[in-house]
Amino acid sequence: MRILLVASALPSHFFAMAPFGWAARTAGHEVYAATTPDLVPAVSGSGLPTVPVGRALDFTGRYRRQSRDAGGAGDPKALFGAVAEAMVGDLTRFARAWGPDLVVWEPTTFAAPVAALEVGAPAVRYLWGPDIVGRGSSGRDRLPESVRALFGAGSGSGEVPDWWTVDPCPPSVQLAGERWLSVQYVPYSSQSRVPVSLLPSPGRRRVLVTLGLSVTELVGESAF
Repeated sequence: MRILLVASALPSHFFAMAPFGWAARTAGHEVYAATTPDLVPAVSGSGLPTVPVGRALDFTGRYRRQSRDAGGAGDPKALFGAVAEAMVGDLTRFARAWGPDLVVWEPTTFAAPVAALEVGAPAVRYLWGPDIVGRGSSGRDRLPESVRALFGAGSGSGEVPDWWTVDPCPPSVQLAGERWLSVQYVPYSSQSRVPVSLLPSPGRRRVLVTLGLSVTELVGESAF
């Protein structure tokens, strides 16, 4: 089977899918990853073959400017729509040329289900955290209008198809809807390095908590 993983916006959006990609390769499937040019280093760092699609949009910079101009109330879905418009042409052309049997995408990369529909492949949404985009539904009713328009721009009928959702979150924080599949979370961090000073046991349990670099870039280091 040919499986295409698609991610955009932030490196962490891909990290949740990386173990799935390698599990699929280990099982004998052919796997490609597609992402925007600015995320190619993070995605290709996983070792999966990576295809750049669309153009870089400086998502974090645009998000911070939008939030500042809107007094902190910016709608990120407008940016997700812009990312989809920037990716969908190249992504669809690659999908037509390669012919994936399955398209797996993280929940803010709306160009992926459009490309999947164009080539007749099932689309599977792979969450990287609580379903803040779909709110437990398929998410179709929450798509930006700019994204809805993409489904009718090609050979499709304009109807937004339903898709399965894979959820690696604990059941206590899931907002599961129909066509939902729970999986065990497997941690991944591209090219991670552990300082030797952290290896010795401290003699008691140690818990490390972080919001990650992506959130810091979005809201600014001064927020912490």
